[in-house]
Amino acid sequence: MSLSEKLAEFILNTSYEGLSSDAVNKAKLCLLDFLGCVYGGYKERFGRLVLSLINELNGKREATVIATGDKVLSAYAALVNGTMGHALKFDDPPY
Repeated sequence: MSLSEKLAEFILNTSYEGLSSDAVNKAKLCLLDFLGCVYGGYKERFGRLVLSLINELNGKREATVIATGDKVLSAYAALVNGTMGHALKFDDPPY
Protein backbone atom coordinates (compact mmCIF):
# COMPACT_ATOMS: atom_id res chain seq x y z
CA MET A 1 0.00 0.00 0.00
CA SER A 2 1.37 3.41 -1.00
CA LEU A 3 1.76 6.29 1.41
CA SER A 4 -1.14 8.09 -0.29
CA GLU A 5 -3.35 5.04 0.13
CA LYS A 6 -2.38 4.74 3.81
CA LEU A 7 -3.20 8.41 4.36
CA ALA A 8 -6.54 8.06 2.56
CA GLU A 9 -7.39 4.99 4.65
CA PHE A 10 -6.49 6.83 7.86
CA ILE A 11 -8.70 9.76 6.88
CA LEU A 12 -11.61 7.49 5.98
CA ASN A 13 -11.34 5.68 9.30
CA THR A 14 -11.06 8.83 11.42
CA SER A 15 -14.14 10.35 13.01
CA TYR A 16 -14.61 13.81 14.45
CA GLU A 17 -15.28 12.27 17.85
CA GLY A 18 -11.94 10.48 17.69
CA LEU A 19 -9.99 13.72 17.32
CA SER A 20 -8.40 15.45 20.28
CA SER A 21 -9.57 18.94 21.20
CA ASP A 22 -6.05 20.18 20.37
CA ALA A 23 -6.32 18.72 16.86
CA VAL A 24 -9.78 20.28 16.34
CA ASN A 25 -8.58 23.68 17.58
CA LYS A 26 -5.49 23.54 15.34
CA ALA A 27 -7.67 22.63 12.33
CA LYS A 28 -9.99 25.56 13.07
CA LEU A 29 -7.05 27.97 13.30
CA CYS A 30 -5.60 26.66 10.03
CA LEU A 31 -8.95 27.03 8.28
CA LEU A 32 -9.39 30.59 9.54
CA ASP A 33 -5.82 31.38 8.46
CA PHE A 34 -6.48 29.99 4.98
CA LEU A 35 -9.77 31.90 4.62
CA GLY A 36 -8.05 35.14 5.63
CA CYS A 37 -5.32 34.48 3.07
CA VAL A 38 -7.90 33.78 0.35
CA TYR A 39 -9.71 37.06 0.96
CA GLY A 40 -6.39 38.90 1.10
CA GLY A 41 -5.25 37.16 -2.07
CA TYR A 42 -8.43 38.21 -3.84
CA LYS A 43 -7.31 41.80 -3.42
CA GLU A 44 -4.02 41.05 -5.15
CA ARG A 45 -3.81 41.57 -8.91
CA PHE A 46 -2.65 38.00 -9.57
CA GLY A 47 -5.59 36.51 -7.68
CA ARG A 48 -8.08 38.55 -9.68
CA LEU A 49 -6.33 37.67 -12.97
CA VAL A 50 -6.62 33.94 -12.28
CA LEU A 51 -10.28 34.36 -11.36
CA SER A 52 -10.91 36.35 -14.54
CA LEU A 53 -9.32 33.61 -16.65
CA ILE A 54 -11.33 30.88 -14.94
CA ASN A 55 -14.58 32.80 -15.39
CA GLU A 56 -13.90 32.92 -19.15
CA LEU A 57 -13.52 29.14 -19.36
CA ASN A 58 -16.56 26.96 -19.81
CA GLY A 59 -17.35 24.19 -17.43
CA LYS A 60 -19.88 22.80 -15.04
CA ARG A 61 -20.72 25.26 -12.26
CA GLU A 62 -20.18 22.89 -9.33
CA ALA A 63 -17.76 24.39 -6.82
CA THR A 64 -17.40 27.78 -5.14
CA VAL A 65 -14.67 30.38 -5.39
CA ILE A 66 -14.45 31.35 -1.72
CA ALA A 67 -13.79 35.08 -2.09
CA THR A 68 -16.56 35.78 -4.61
CA GLY A 69 -19.11 33.00 -4.41
CA ASP A 70 -18.69 32.33 -8.15
CA LYS A 71 -19.47 28.75 -9.18
CA VAL A 72 -16.91 27.06 -11.45
CA LEU A 73 -15.64 23.60 -12.32
CA SER A 74 -14.20 21.89 -9.21
CA ALA A 75 -10.64 21.80 -10.54
CA TYR A 76 -10.85 25.50 -11.39
CA ALA A 77 -12.19 26.34 -7.94
CA ALA A 78 -9.28 24.46 -6.40
CA LEU A 79 -6.85 26.42 -8.60
CA VAL A 80 -8.40 29.83 -7.83
CA ASN A 81 -8.84 29.20 -4.09
CA GLY A 82 -5.32 27.80 -3.80
CA THR A 83 -3.84 30.68 -5.79
CA MET A 84 -5.62 33.27 -3.69
CA GLY A 85 -4.69 31.42 -0.51
CA HIS A 86 -1.02 31.58 -1.44
CA ALA A 87 -0.96 35.04 -3.06
CA LEU A 88 0.19 36.82 0.10
CA LYS A 89 2.69 34.04 0.88
CA PHE A 90 1.48 33.61 4.45
CA ASP A 91 1.77 29.81 4.27
CA ASP A 92 2.53 27.62 7.24
CA PRO A 93 1.01 29.48 10.18
CA PRO A 94 3.34 29.71 13.20
CA TYR A 95 0.92 28.13 15.71
